[in-house]
Amino acid sequence: WPAVLHLFFGALSTIVAVMFPDENILLYSKPTNVFVNLIDWLTRFLSLGGMVLVGANLSGRWIDRAGVALVGTGVLSFLAYLFHFPHPLYIEFCFILAVGVLTAIPLLEFGPIWFRVLCGAGALVILGVLLLVGTEWVSGWSGAIITMTAVVWWLRRKLLWVGVAAVVLMVAARPMYFYEKLYVMNFYGGKILKSRSASGGTFENDRSRMLLGAVRYANEFPLGIGLGNYRASASYYGRPDVWNFTSFSSAHGTFAQTLSEAGWPGLITLLWIMVASVRTLWLYWKRAAKLSQWRQALLIGGLGGVVGNLCAAFLGDYLFPTYHNGGMGSIGACVYTWFYIGLALAIGRDEELEPRNEPPKKWVRRDAVIHRPLEPKQ
Repeated sequence: WPAVLHLFFGALSTIVAVMFPDENILLYSKPTNVFVNLIDWLTRFLSLGGMVLVGANLSGRWIDRAGVALVGTGVLSFLAYLFHFPHPLYIEFCFILAVGVLTAIPLLEFGPIWFRVLCGAGALVILGVLLLVGTEWVSGWSGAIITMTAVVWWLRRKLLWVGVAAVVLMVAARPMYFYEKLYVMNFYGGKILKSRSASGGTFENDRSRMLLGAVRYANEFPLGIGLGNYRASASYYGRPDVWNFTSFSSAHGTFAQTLSEAGWPGLITLLWIMVASVRTLWLYWKRAAKLSQWRQALLIGGLGGVVGNLCAAFLGDYLFPTYHNGGMGSIGACVYTWFYIGLALAIGRDEELEPRNEPPKKWVRRDAVIHRPLEPKQ
């Protein structure tokens, strides 16, 4: 239901925007090509549809093979990223999701010792590369660190404090580096804002201003501006003499993009999808005691990866691609979040983790009860 409603409100906002175009946009910029509107809706339809297809069709050994394929793709994508091999856009989303399963394998003691060590080391290397090489890319390493933290918290809570101590020591060893990369670049103007000679201050960076712009869009346009229309709208409303929140081609975040283009109904249904997905995966994990260790690792690792990506979506296009920020190439990476949810749904169906619906009890007519006054005692 949340997925259907999300697609419905996305289509409704887009149709309304096409039928009743904004006069300001028509005067100051070019209107969006209708095919762009259609593509942005179809990518959401394909992403959510992929989740349903995987969950409804995989069974038996194909579930285990699909799990190997998803994690294996994550590992291969990380190697391509690390060694600068040719790779598609946003390939990082794939190996951030794989961190969850790679972390769960040694903690669940699945497989021989060498395999556990290799998987655990792989998860740490992925996180280390994202944190040390791309420190300013907060949405990248935050998704990976939230994924690993969630899995360790659920499986080996005491081990989490070792990781916290390691991060504290690492930051303490190079405080100015992390101050510049994390705070100045992201929360105090940043180099992009400064290059435009704009006033930079705490929480005056481009992303925070685009979040404020998204709220303004949702308040001014109850159904949103329509999927795919962000670029045309921001070219006018984002100008310094209008709303002054940047004229970027996209909001660079799934929440802000959805709130801008589909309004409050679109954002509420998106949050509903996320809560329903996490709740379902958590219930499956709680009922997974009799499952194979590999399927347990897929469930808890997938749950951690989904939570990490949902949090990172606040700062990036992690859930749905946008035509004007990466184009069609990014759907090949964004769809992996929904594949992991679909795989968990397939495990739940195959292992009967969902309580079966009892057949409705047949209604049986009962004879009327006639109450008679009690006879007085003699």
